[in-house]
Amino acid sequence: MAERETNRKRIMSFSIYEVPTKDGAKDHEVEVETTIGGLNLQYTTTFDKVREFFTQQREKGKPASLKAVP
Repeated sequence: MAERETNRKRIMSFSIYEVPTKDGAKDHEVEVETTIGGLNLQYTTTFDKVREFFTQQREKGKPASLKAVP
């Protein structure tokens, strides 16, 4: 087994949580945190919001462009 580098630096954190929805079902929340060149980014969304975004794009009849999902 390779030795672990002792001067490692975390540059990104990615977590997925199981969360309840208003109707009593379960959803999953994604939380991403990163620091790149002094810029701190934190982003949180749910699988339902992502699914809704791509469903809306499909219904519009055009391919989904990459952008932030509110």
